[in-house]
Amino acid sequence: MSNTERQRLFRERHPGYYQRLHAKRRAATKAAMPALLAKIEMEVAAKLQAWREAIVPTVRTTHLLPAADEHRSISQFLTVRPREVEMATLGGRPADQSDGA
Repeated sequence: MSNTERQRLFRERHPGYYQRLHAKRRAATKAAMPALLAKIEMEVAAKLQAWREAIVPTVRTTHLLPAADEHRSISQFLTVRPREVEMATLGGRPADQSDGA
């Protein structure tokens, strides 16, 4: 008896076996997905925070200094807003604009 024939006979004797087997695997994968996504999101957030901490000192000293004639407090310029960091790191252009290439 060949292997192909043996498999065919098994499938005839056990209808739905592979469907149930694959359903169990899909269910296990679906159950593990939220935890995996949460772990990935935490890792990305940590990397983003580290990146921001690395880039912010440069941005604060070069791009956010107030003009002498402005009547704003210096504390307004010590807080970096994400859009300003993004603009500074992209050379002053918004992230949603392409280079046209």
